[in-house]
Amino acid sequence: MWICSQQLTDAMVLLMKTLQDVKPRHVSWFAKLSFLLPRPLTGSFLLDGLYLVQLLLLQDFLLPLLNVSFLGVDLITPWLSLAFVFYDWARASFLVLVAGLLLETHSSVPPGLYLTSYWMIFAAVHLIRRQISWVNSTPWMTYIVVSILLLNTMEGLCVLAYDHVRIGEDLFLNLGYWSRIAWSCIFGWCLVLGSGQRRFES
Repeated sequence: MWICSQQLTDAMVLLMKTLQDVKPRHVSWFAKLSFLLPRPLTGSFLLDGLYLVQLLLLQDFLLPLLNVSFLGVDLITPWLSLAFVFYDWARASFLVLVAGLLLETHSSVPPGLYLTSYWMIFAAVHLIRRQISWVNSTPWMTYIVVSILLLNTMEGLCVLAYDHVRIGEDLFLNLGYWSRIAWSCIFGWCLVLGSGQRRFES
């Protein structure tokens, strides 16, 4: 009986290897154009820069055309946060520079806010990333939420300092403020779960 079960196991392993080696003859148009989707961790400076531009166009130009106040979303921060866990200093510095310049060219916040915020996030996660197990989803979810809250809090404090709005009614108790954070967290979690990177140790 043990010999039969061993032969059955060997046959299953051989079948799985055969199926993995088979290449599909037909590739859909969606698969051919999948490189246009702004996925993180491409390993290419050119693609990373292109995807940051795509996310900026979606975030600041296309979604606001819907004219719905509770559909505001920060797409760049979750995307960068995921990349910061895996990238080294050189590649992360490039992403911080590109993202910061893209956001600050049409933003009314003080110069350097996004550069400083993204650099703080990367420096913090770079120092602690080897002490955290990234296999489970809990560290990923917590990290995405903290990153988004940090950036939005710094934006909010700048609004308070420069526009003299009321801290409660006009900002932190505003539905649009918290819906933006919620949508950004959902997008970040979808990136983590979709990329499959949470299954690996950094």
